[in-house]
Order: sequence, then structure tokens, then C-alpha cells
Amino acid sequence: DCENLCFDKVHFLKYPHAIDYRYNSRGYRDQEWPDDLYNAIWCIGDSYTVGLGSTLMNTWPYILQQTSKQRIINISMDGASNDWISRKAIDIINFCPPKTIVILWSFFYRRELPDTNLGDEDRISGKANGSWQLHYKHFKQCKEKVLLKADKTQIIDAFIPGSWYKKCNINDNLGPMCLGELEILDYARDYFHFDVKTSQNFVNNICNFMKSY
Repeated sequence: DCENLCFDKVHFLKYPHAIDYRYNSRGYRDQEWPDDLYNAIWCIGDSYTVGLGSTLMNTWPYILQQTSKQRIINISMDGASNDWISRKAIDIINFCPPKTIVILWSFFYRRELPDTNLGDEDRISGKANGSWQLHYKHFKQCKEKVLLKADKTQIIDAFIPGSWYKKCNINDNLGPMCLGELEILDYARDYFHFDVKTSQNFVNNICNFMKSY
């Protein structure tokens, strides 16, 4: 999120909001954790969930907290793979099985290094080689690991724009709690990640979905 690396310098310079990145003591772009972890809605994802290029108030976890009137806990990391997302979801369920987890899955081709002695950021390995069928199979394995652990935790799934969900023309039944790939309606300062309109639309879909179940 800087002028030299952004996708559109004019958009970057005209972006109307000042942005700062503040992280809690656990290293996440969020407030300190509340005492009641069970009734909080946990949000997990990559930089789209961090809200790279957006003010905190324009991120979808923040808007979900304001709209739902429930405490949100944001577990996200720039460059996170679906391996990491799956692993974190399982850690949360083992630690404190919450009522609801919303997962915004990352690019299907991302992986993490198997060395558990490394920190999370050091395990990011980038783009793996292989066909979309191979990457999709890997994603399904990540998702199934979470569902096997979920038990009474409601898992709501969605996919970042360009995740390959649409590109793969997937016809699999991914369950009634899958919201599909997000439609990008606006751009954050870096002209890659989405901003407040997309976040609000996503949150509306989440809240409507939660009401129906």
C-alpha cells in the first residue's frame, strides 16, 4: 500500500481517506480480544480481511461488527494461504469453539512452507505450480479439515475476487453456507484490494444469511 507499488498512482493520490495500520498485542489489525470469545464472530482471511489499502472503518470485519452489533475478532494476515486460514480456523475451534466463523478464502494457488519452526509470515511460500484442478483439490482439503472440526460452530464461506472460484467454473456443492466469490464494487487505495462498497455488500450478504439460519 504505497505509491510506488500501487496499480494506479492517480487513484492512490486521490484516495480521500488517511490510513494507518494499528495492530493488537496478538499481531492482528483489531482491538484487544474481549472476555467473551464464544459469542464473538470470528473472521479469518488474507490481506482482503486485513483491509490493506483501506481505513479500519472500511474493512468488512469492522462493518460486520457495526451492522451485526456483535463483537468481531479479526484473524488475518497479508499473503495468507488457504493452508494458514484452515490452520487458524482449527486452532480457534480447538481453543474456544465459537458460534460463528466467517472465512474469506484466499487464492487457490497459495501455499505455506511445512516447517513448523518458522513463524507464520516466514512460512508464506507464494504461488505453487500446477493445474487449477490440483489447486482446487488442495482448497477442498483445507475446507474439509475445518468442517471436520467445526461440530457446532457455524462456518460461513466466501472467496476473494480472483480466487479462481469463478475461473474454475466450480459446480461442486460447497454447502449451504457458501456465499461464493465476492463481486468487487470499488477499490482500496492500492487499486487492488476492495473498499467500503464491496465490504458493505459482503456484510449485507453475511447478515442476511445469518438471519435465514
